[in-house]
Amino acid sequence: MEASPPLTFKNRSFTPAEISLIEEVVGSCPGLSHQELANTICELLGWHRPNGGLKTWEARDLLYARSAFVCSAAAAGGQAVDGVWPDIQDAEGLKTFALQSRRLGFTGMSSIHPSQIDAINAAFTPSAEEVEYCRKVVQAFDEARSRGEGSIAFGGQLIDLPIVERARRTLALAASLLP
Repeated sequence: MEASPPLTFKNRSFTPAEISLIEEVVGSCPGLSHQELANTICELLGWHRPNGGLKTWEARDLLYARSAFVCSAAAAGGQAVDGVWPDIQDAEGLKTFALQSRRLGFTGMSSIHPSQIDAINAAFTPSAEEVEYCRKVVQAFDEARSRGEGSIAFGGQLIDLPIVERARRTLALAASLLP
């Protein structure tokens, strides 16, 4: 049997009823291929906003929905790719929205104009500071594991396996993107 390609879920605006279906669809479709599952979820996602409001960089009316989308994609073993920033004249809004998307857990976002590519790439590319921090976290955790410890205090924070796994993903991403 041929392995399914990695899942990529593309976010669009969706209704409250559709939001509640995301987890149900992800959890109830074990027989679908990754692409079929991604297509099914995308079918659920409409283009309108739940409250008819205007899109702002905060997209506060969509924070829960966007977060649920990221969690569902991760639970299915996929990546969550956020939707577009529609105002090609608003570079600052795009930058802020893309950074918020990354903080929410999206692994990328779509663009509608070539002028948006650099800002999106900058938002989703780990900074040199992030890469250095992640290296230190992984090193400290690996040293602690060699001593039989399962979690550590590092930089004033509790560091356990989920945080280390995120640091490893960040390092892998950086290695694939940065020279």
